[in-house]
Amino acid sequence: MPSSQVFSDVSPGSLFAEVSPTGQYIELLTSSAGVAPTNEARIRLNAGQLEASINGGAYAVLATGTGVAVGGAISGGTDTRVLFDDNGVIGEDAGLVYNKTTNILTAGGVLTGAGAAGAPALAVGELTTGLYQTGTGATSELGFSLNGAATPQLLLKQTGVSSFSGTCEATILSASSRLQTSLSTSLAVYAYGAASGAQVGSSGYDVHTAGICSVGPSIATGVAIGPGAVGTTGTPTTALITQAVHTGGASTIFKVTGAAIIGQTAATEASDVVWDLSRTVQFATGALTLQRQVVFDIQTTLAFAGTSVLTNCVGMHITAGPTRGNNAVITSTIGVYIGAVAAGTAATTNIISAAGARFTQMGFSADTVNFVGGVAVTSATAPISSLTLSALTVTGDTATCVVATAATLYISAAPIQGANVTLTKTYSLFIDGGIPRIDSTSANSTTACVFTLNAGPVGANAAIQEWLTIDINGTTRFIPCW
Repeated sequence: MPSSQVFSDVSPGSLFAEVSPTGQYIELLTSSAGVAPTNEARIRLNAGQLEASINGGAYAVLATGTGVAVGGAISGGTDTRVLFDDNGVIGEDAGLVYNKTTNILTAGGVLTGAGAAGAPALAVGELTTGLYQTGTGATSELGFSLNGAATPQLLLKQTGVSSFSGTCEATILSASSRLQTSLSTSLAVYAYGAASGAQVGSSGYDVHTAGICSVGPSIATGVAIGPGAVGTTGTPTTALITQAVHTGGASTIFKVTGAAIIGQTAATEASDVVWDLSRTVQFATGALTLQRQVVFDIQTTLAFAGTSVLTNCVGMHITAGPTRGNNAVITSTIGVYIGAVAAGTAATTNIISAAGARFTQMGFSADTVNFVGGVAVTSATAPISSLTLSALTVTGDTATCVVATAATLYISAAPIQGANVTLTKTYSLFIDGGIPRIDSTSANSTTACVFTLNAGPVGANAAIQEWLTIDINGTTRFIPCW
């Protein structure tokens, strides 16, 4: 069967179409009269697909029966580059590449709309999970939300506080550390040792070096700082804060600021700070000269750039005790309480009995005070003392308040003899050396008189020079002084 031919009526002999004898294809040819075709294009239907061939080349699929292009070689294109409409023509760019082996689409300088927490601009996996942006310039924020959540699970801010929120579980890893927030571990920071590979248990302790973590999602669990899992050996430093060397400013190494709290549980103690060291610590066998459970090394060297006067220098300052607020009836306030397991509850300290055994609730060491400069110290009150007690000022809110007894120093009694022990001598006040001095004008009477029953100690003035006034069970008594 001869081929059917259709010639162009615009330029006869230059373009014609030919249907193959078998009807398999339509051929488009361009040529001059009596000259072999110079360009040839064949279009055919094959198994429900529209295919094309240029100048005898392999057929490429243009479309399926639904009219959707499905692939084929494209003349002039570069492998893996994505084609797009570039002002009416097909274009490509090295910055827009798709790798079908790895399923990775690479685009340089991607710019999308801002989006929102529930409708991210850049979605991952599902349209409701991904990144969004709010604000501009210095107030710009980048958020990541999951499953259409109105509150982002991760929010990064240029200014202000970045945060994790919701029930997000997130982990940030580096070569030697790990930051994790999750339902079982509210916040955990791990520092990996050289031989360590992963955290141990849900507590978040690393097997080699210290970490800080909350071992549960509840506020009551709090934050735990620990050297490692049970059985860890070595001498780890549990928590270490090292201040960097710097100049200028008024620096503070560590500060805790309490917040106002309303609605504390009734009839339940609520301590702001608790250092609970009441556990068993076992040493290897061997004599130990000194063991201190808590050490505050506050002997800071204070210097000035030029000659300056520092009037009062305090190593540790504990301010006055708690004060009364609305509706509070406080019957006893103690600024510092030493001993007992709780205020008003006695404790027992075990000591091996020996000739040199000693127990002191509060001790002062025999330190040395070195005066520099050679100027005479002529303070009216004792300029050097291991313990100084200043007089309290007692006031009331009404003129009818009566305080029966007040004292700057109160000693309740001498030590009490308990079970299975014999106290040979007991004293409420023991002065082992030195001369006590009493300067109170109300305690001493300066009127000299003759003591007729006794002329006084040997070498003393025959007349009594002063009477020491004391109170015994509410009765005023006098002790003569020659």
